[in-house]
Amino acid sequence: MRGRVFVALLAVLSIGLGAATASAAGGTEPAPSEATPVNKDRAAIHDAAVAIESDARKRWPDSFAGTWLSEDLSSAEVFVAFSSNAEAHVAEIAKDFPRPDLLVAVDAKRSLSELEAELDQLDADRSAAAEGKSTLPGAEDGDYGLGIDIARNAPVVYVEKLTPEVSEGVQERYGDGVLVKEQPPAQPQACNSRSDCFYTLRGGLISSGSDLCSTGFVVRGANGARKILSAAHCGGGDIGSARKTGGDIGVPLVKYGSVTDQAQYGRVDVEVHSIDAPFDAMPWVYKGAFNKDWEIRQTEIWSNLISGETVCMASIWAGGPDTYPEPNCGKIKDKYFSPFAGTERYVKTSLCSMQGDSGGAVFGDDSEGTGHRALGIHAAGSFSNEDCGPTHWAAFTAINYDTNALGVTVDLAP
Repeated sequence: MRGRVFVALLAVLSIGLGAATASAAGGTEPAPSEATPVNKDRAAIHDAAVAIESDARKRWPDSFAGTWLSEDLSSAEVFVAFSSNAEAHVAEIAKDFPRPDLLVAVDAKRSLSELEAELDQLDADRSAAAEGKSTLPGAEDGDYGLGIDIARNAPVVYVEKLTPEVSEGVQERYGDGVLVKEQPPAQPQACNSRSDCFYTLRGGLISSGSDLCSTGFVVRGANGARKILSAAHCGGGDIGSARKTGGDIGVPLVKYGSVTDQAQYGRVDVEVHSIDAPFDAMPWVYKGAFNKDWEIRQTEIWSNLISGETVCMASIWAGGPDTYPEPNCGKIKDKYFSPFAGTERYVKTSLCSMQGDSGGAVFGDDSEGTGHRALGIHAAGSFSNEDCGPTHWAAFTAINYDTNALGVTVDLAP
C-alpha cells in the first residue's frame, strides 16, 4: 500500500440500462445523478439492494468493492463499486434489479477482499502496538479504532485527536491508501436507570447487574423457552448472576432472571438472561410511554447491512427529559468497524447513545413495512452525558453473530 495515491473522479455517465457510473478511489462519495428520480420508498429498494453484495461477491470475488445507499434522504440511489469492469457488472445486476435507474456503477481502486485483507493487517499491527511490539507515532498504545469506508474505498484509522504526527505516522507506515479520521473515544459502557413495563419484558428496558444496561431482543433457547439479550460487558456478568429491572422513582428493582450464557470476543458482545415467573417476554422493542411497542418480525445478517441504511435503537436513555428523543435513529457508517483491539465487524452508526444504553436493541424496518428487523445489540459509543453532536458514534454487534455465539434464535412476532 505504501505510496499509493488515489484520485477521486466524480463524473457521472449514463449507460444503456439506466444505471450510472462514477469513480471512488479514496475521495468523496460520488455525487448523486441529477437525472435520478426521487424514490420515496427507500425501504423497498433496500430489500433488493441487500441481495447485491452476496451475489456480487460470489460472481466477481476479485473485483467487487462494496455497495452503499445514498445518504441523501430525497434519493434512493444504490452505489455498486468494482475494481474492474464496473459498468459491465452493474449492467448485469441491473437486469434483475427492480429500479435499474437507481443503480450507480463506481470504479474503485481496490476490491472488497483486498480492503478486508488490509484491515486484517491493520488489526494485527494494532494488537502488536498494544503489546509494545510496534508503534504508530501518536498512537503508540494501540488505542484506536479501525474500519473500512466503503464509499471512499479505503481502510480507516479512527483516532481521538487527529494531529499532524498521527497523519504523518499513518502515511509513513501505510501510504496514502489508509484514511485517518477523528472521533471521540469509546466511553465506559454502563450506568443510569429507567422504569420498565412490569411484567412483560421487551427490548429497551432496564437490565441491572452491578451496572445498569438495557435489554435487547427477546430470543428462544434450544428448549423453546423465552430469554432476553443484553451486552456481555455489563457489570456483574458471571454466569448465574442476577438481572433486575425497574429502579425509577417509586419503582423498586425486581429480579427478572439471571445470566445463563455470554460471549465477548471478536464480533460479539452479548449475553442472554433467563426470564423467571412472574415475568414473561414478547417479541417487541419499547417505543415510548403510552405507545404501542414495535414488533420484531424479521432478522438481518451482517453481510446484508449497507452503509447509509437507516437504523434505530431502543434503550434506556431514549426519550429521557435531558437526553435525546424517541425514536432514536441514525445511519450506518462503517460495518467493518473495530472500536478497540480484539473487536471486528462491529457496525458503526450515527445513533445517539449514552452509558447505560449498552445491550439495547438496534433495528430497522422489515421488508413489508408492517414490523421491524432485528439488526444487533448496542455495544460501544462515544457519548458521555453531552450533546449528541456530529462527531458522535455508536456501534452494535450484528444479531446473527450474537445469536450464533449463544445458540439462540430471535423470537419473532406472527
